[in-house]
Amino acid sequence: MKKLLYQFLGLGLLLGLGLYASGCVSAYGFQTGRAMGKGAGEVIVDVSFVGAAGGGTAAGIPTGGLAGRIGVSDKADIGAVLSATSFPYLYGRYQIIGDQYSPVALSLGAGGGYLGGNSNVGSFGYLHFPAYFSLHSGDFAWYLTPQYTLLLTGSNGSTGSASVISLSTGIEYMVGRHVGLGVNGSISKAPDAFDAFSTFNVGLGLKFRFGN
Repeated sequence: MKKLLYQFLGLGLLLGLGLYASGCVSAYGFQTGRAMGKGAGEVIVDVSFVGAAGGGTAAGIPTGGLAGRIGVSDKADIGAVLSATSFPYLYGRYQIIGDQYSPVALSLGAGGGYLGGNSNVGSFGYLHFPAYFSLHSGDFAWYLTPQYTLLLTGSNGSTGSASVISLSTGIEYMVGRHVGLGVNGSISKAPDAFDAFSTFNVGLGLKFRFGN
C-alpha cells in the first residue's frame, strides 16, 4: 500500500508541473477498456495535432500531453490527464466487462477538474463521463472512447452550463510488456453552445507500464 501511495504521489507531482496549461474539452485517448490491476500502472506521453473548425474555417497546432493511471484493485483505476487535447482532470474508472487479459473489455469512468479564469474569461468546472471499449488480439488493441462532458462556467456573478460530446478511437501495439505505441484520433462537438463548432486531434502516443 505504501509503494502504491509513493507511485501515485510521484505521478501527481509529474502531472502537476503543467497544471496551468490550457486545452480543449475532448475524450483523451490512448487507453483501452482493460483495468491495470492492483498496484500496476502506466504513464502516457503523446504528441498530437489539435485543430478547431467553425464557420467554414479550420485551424490547428501541434501540441503534447501527459497522462497516467494506477490500479487500486483488480477492476478499478484512478488517474490524471494533462493534455492540450483535454483540460487537466482527475478521474476514476471501473471495468465491468472482462479483465486484464480478456479479448473484449469495457470500463466506465467519471472525472472532473477546474480552471480559474479572470474577469473577462471567468472560471470553468467540468465533469467527464467516458466509456472505454476495446478489442484485443495478442499485442494489438483497438479502442473506442465515447465521452459526455458537462461544462459549468461562471463570470461576473453569472453562471452557465454547456454539454460536449466527444469520440476518440485508435490502436496500440505493445512492444514487450512495458512499452507500447499508439495512434489516436478524436473529435468533439458542443451542440449546446456552438452549433457549427468542433475540435479534432490526431496524435502518436508512447506508453510506459510498471508493476506488472
